Order: sequence, then structure tokens, then C-alpha cells
Amino acid sequence: MLNREQIKLVHVARKAAGLDEGRYRLLLRQYRDASGRPLASCRQMTNRQMDDLLAVCEAIGWRHPGLPEDYYRRRTAELYPADDSPSFALREAMRHLAEDLGWGPEGLKKMIRRMTRHRTDAVSQMTAREAWATVEAMKSMLQRRDKKIYRTLHEAAHAYSVTEGDYEQTN
Repeated sequence: MLNREQIKLVHVARKAAGLDEGRYRLLLRQYRDASGRPLASCRQMTNRQMDDLLAVCEAIGWRHPGLPEDYYRRRTAELYPADDSPSFALREAMRHLAEDLGWGPEGLKKMIRRMTRHRTDAVSQMTAREAWATVEAMKSMLQRRDKKIYRTLHEAAHAYSVTEGDYEQTN
């Protein structure tokens, strides 16, 4: 269970990332307690789940002051090697980047196959390190294609939604 400072950090991160209450609750339900039930509150989270949630917020655009921009994404990939599957944040980042690059499901499968040296084409069978490397490669592709550096996935998503005319004010 999280302490008071950790709970504050989760709430600050989710607000700064622009997650409304409904999306935040949906995200919380992705995590399970020891008995397998979905979480109803961040107070029930483990430290690993908190790091994963902060990595999601980081991928959307939140930054912890004084830490590198990919601190929590890198932390979830490196600190928790026991379960070497990609975190929720990494899986979502890959999905969003594939959309921004204009790839369909087959395009993402080809990228995964390339990054895993033809071992797999499924996100669920990737290691966390492979998933992190894939996200970073896809971000670089997007930046090279647009000739613009996006500091966060949120900036890239905003740029694409504005150009396509479907940007909705979330604040």
C-alpha cells in the first residue's frame, strides 16, 4: 500500500497528464490486488503498480520535476525484471505511436518482429527492454518524419489531432 506522499504524487501526475476522473478510474481497474480484484483506489496499489501508473502519466505528458523525461518508463522496464513482460504504459505507448505513424496492426507487428529479431510479432511476448527500445525507435521515426522533436507523446498526439481537425479542448 502506498504512503501519503506517494498517493499525492499519483494524483498530481494524473491531473497534470490530463486524465479525467473516468479515465483515471478505468486505468486503476487495469491493476489487480492480491486476490485478483480490480483496484478501486490508488491506496490499494503496490509500488510497482504506482510506477507503472506514473509511467502512463509520463507517456501522456506529465514530468516529475528534476527527473529525466523518461524516468518512470525506464524504471518500470529496468527495475522489475521478475515479470519481464511490457508494462501497460509501454503497450499503450506502442499503440499510440503506431497510430501516429499511420501504421495498422500489420505495421506494428512488422516493427515488433524487427525489434525482437523475428522471435515474435506479439506485444505480449516481448520483454520489457524490447518494448522500451521499440517505443524509443518509434519516437525517433516520428521525429525524423516530422522534422520536429516531441518531448512527450502528448505533444505528438496534440500535433496530430490539430492537423487532422479533431482536437478537442480537454482542460
